[in-house]
Amino acid sequence: MTVLPVCTFVHAPTFKFRGTRDYVHSTDMYTELLAGADAAGFSPVDGTVELGVRRWIRTQPEFHFGAEAEEKNAPPAIFRLGTRTGIVSGAIIASDRPVVGRNPYDESPIWNNARIYGNRAEITADTGLKPIEVVTALCTFHHRKTHPPPVGKRWLLARLYLLRPLRPEDASAITICIDRIVGGVMTRSTILAAMERVGEIDFMLGSASALPMTDKRFE
Repeated sequence: MTVLPVCTFVHAPTFKFRGTRDYVHSTDMYTELLAGADAAGFSPVDGTVELGVRRWIRTQPEFHFGAEAEEKNAPPAIFRLGTRTGIVSGAIIASDRPVVGRNPYDESPIWNNARIYGNRAEITADTGLKPIEVVTALCTFHHRKTHPPPVGKRWLLARLYLLRPLRPEDASAITICIDRIVGGVMTRSTILAAMERVGEIDFMLGSASALPMTDKRFE
């Protein structure tokens, strides 16, 4: 597919923290990434959606469409989107604008309606939450139950790769399958929606001082 030329569009929405978190949540970045693509005129995004998270963002994120990431000055997150006319890539940077305020975030409907069979976890009912919220919360819950993190550590989203954007009807039909574990600290899981493979998600074991990073061993 054609890679679209560099563009200088910047999407700078206002975020709030979720629950007790002190960083911008990946579910909100996913939502605003698609909103930014629409605002930039790249809609519809009907192909792949890739979001790679290198480290926490604790100030207001900005989505720089067309920005090229440099290894020596890597941004906190990067993205690639598949549109009908080509691939759009860019970087998510941490601005100097503070995050003010919080939104409540109750993941218990997902925990209460999750069923785990070994390396497989599925949602068994409509939770009222968005598909991306179901994917991330179900995957985190699955990891905590089957691979409990040691004290001071937690499972963190490092990369989300979707073959297509999630749809509203996916929310009640998500299944997560942990396929690979590397060194007990990294995983790759398949995401299914109504048994259709829609993508994969990478998690990494880290802490506030050891932040998520994608790893070439999975590529």
